[in-house]
Parts: sequence; structure tokens; C-alpha cells
Amino acid sequence: MSAFILTMAAVATQIAATSPGTATPTTPPAATAAPAATAAPAAAATPAPAPAATTTPVATTAPIATTAPVAVAPAPPVADAAPPPPSGPVESRFDVRLDLDTVWYTKQSFDFFASHDASVVPGISVGYAVFHAAPISLVPELGFSANSEDASGLFGGALSHTSIASKNVYAGLSARWDLLSILDVAARISGGASFVHAEVEPNISSAGTLKDDGTSPFMTLGGGFTVHTPAGTFQNRTGGFRSVLTGLAVEGGYVLAGSVDLTPSPSGDQGRIKTTYQSIGHLDRSGPYIKTSLTVRF
Repeated sequence: MSAFILTMAAVATQIAATSPGTATPTTPPAATAAPAATAAPAAAATPAPAPAATTTPVATTAPIATTAPVAVAPAPPVADAAPPPPSGPVESRFDVRLDLDTVWYTKQSFDFFASHDASVVPGISVGYAVFHAAPISLVPELGFSANSEDASGLFGGALSHTSIASKNVYAGLSARWDLLSILDVAARISGGASFVHAEVEPNISSAGTLKDDGTSPFMTLGGGFTVHTPAGTFQNRTGGFRSVLTGLAVEGGYVLAGSVDLTPSPSGDQGRIKTTYQSIGHLDRSGPYIKTSLTVRF
């Protein structure tokens, strides 16, 4: 801007000097122009002030609203899962049986005390498997049974009533083979003694009841099978009662027993005269049998 003003001033001065009718003393040439001539480059050398730089305001992003953290209750501790119940074969060591034996006494001596040949003998036995190596088990057992039979009106009424009772104790051993998960077969041998009590009532009121006792050793040999529930039928959630099995057993065999010599006589004081009574003979106690049992193993 300063250079422009100085230039315009120099131009005006020249116009005034050359205009007619205007007496203007002659100005020595370039006496004052020299400074002007030097002033112009100086003015040109000075750059015009640039307009002040303005900073464009930058739009700032508003802070993003954040959700306050939500308090989360800690999860309850997870209880340890119960182990799965066991599976597979079981070892049922104890064997409890309720027995019902039917023995056929086919000899005539038994007819003195019964009108039929078959004698039913209920009993109970308990066994324990001392050896078990699947599928074989050896089971010793102890058992007890008892029964009684009677008859009346024998020999044309000469004997009003006869009866015989026996109590039997025995020990045995079974070899059991687990054939299927619900079926096993077994062979059994046992031996024991029968304690026999016999009574005879003659049809004479003065004679009273004649009695006698005897002992008969015996042994049995048989075999059969047992159908039972599968392993784990009674198992609970923790695996208890897994070894409990129930079943039905059927066994057949033969009883080999010693005969009993019976001589019934009155009991108590017989008076002053000693009286000897005659033996009624030998009572045979051998015969085939079938044993049916309800069994529980655990």
C-alpha cells in the first residue's frame, strides 16, 4: 500500500510539471526522485501482511454415555455331581432260603404213620459264598427243617392214632454256576441228622400213649436251578442294595437216611411188674425229593 501511494505521488508530480500555464520552477531531475526510486524497491521487498490465519474450530464429539456396571450376584457353587451308579456283575455272598421239601417215602413202614407217601417238610437255610470266581461260587450252608405226619384207625381200629415228628439239622455245600444274568444252576450235597419222635395210641383207655424217640443220620445229593432278578433291580441312586437278588429255586435229588428202630412204650411209672414192649419195626426214611425255595441273596 505504501508503494502504491508513493507511485501515485510521483505520477502527480510529473503531471503538474508538464501541465501548461503553470509556472513551476524546474526541479532538478531526480534530486528527490532518487529516494523515491529507492523507496519503491524497499516497499516492494516488504511483503504485504498476510491475513491472519484463522483456525477452524474442530467439532468435538460429545463423550459417549456409558452404562453404570450392574452388580451381578455370584453364582452359587455347583455341587459335585453324584458318581454314576455301578454296573456289571455283582457278588452276592449271603444266600437265605425258605425251603419246602417234598420227600416220597415209598416203603411200607411209613404207612404206619401216614396214609400217603409224600411228606412235606418246610425249612430254612443260610449260606455264604466263601469262594467266588465268576461264574463259579462255592456256598457252604446250614439248615433246619421239621415236619410231622399222623394216621388213625389202623388195624381195624386197634390203634386209634399214630404220629411221627422229626426235626432235621444239616450242613451242606453248593457249587453254583451263573449261566445267565437271571439264571444259575447248582449241585448240592448235604448231611445231617433227624431227631424222630413217634407216638402210638392203642384203642384201650388203660394203655395210654406209647412213645419212642430215635435218631436217623442222612445225606442228600441233588441239583437244580434258580431263576432270579437281574443285578441292580433293587439298586438305589447311591448304588446301595445292588447285590440284592430274589428268586425261585427248584432242586431235585435223593435222601439217603438211616432207618429208625422204634419200640413205643408208656412213659412214667409202669408199676411193680416190668413190662417189655415189642418193636414195631424199622422206619425207613430214604426216598427221592423235590425242594422248592424262595431265595434272597445279598
